[in-house]
Amino acid sequence: MLLKTIGMSAIVIASMAFKSSSQIEIENNIDGKIEWASETISVGDIKKGIPIDIEFEFKNVGETPVIVSNVKAGCGCTNVDFPKRSISPGETSSVTAIYNAKTPGKFTKSISVSSNASAIPYELKFNGNVVVE
Repeated sequence: MLLKTIGMSAIVIASMAFKSSSQIEIENNIDGKIEWASETISVGDIKKGIPIDIEFEFKNVGETPVIVSNVKAGCGCTNVDFPKRSISPGETSSVTAIYNAKTPGKFTKSISVSSNASAIPYELKFNGNVVVE
């Protein structure tokens, strides 16, 4: 019985060690590298109800292709567009926020960009002022 308990303990400890090394491998599996031209863009005055495109340009400054896997808008007034193919080392591309302002006044909005270049999504922001004409 004692031998069985010791054997089970060894299996549990070994599986914990394996899990820890797997987690480290996943955390270090970031192989792309993005350099943003700007992570915040000011658009100035814009007209209410007329959509505008805000383009966040980036360059792959790493040694492997960058894949943008998902882009999420921070609100329903913003749509997004992003490259659906890998971006080769040295290549430039962009992520676009399409903002349709419904409320007059100053605003700050954001989009979240997930890729193989960072374990944490990039948060890109844009701001301006909505005017009524």
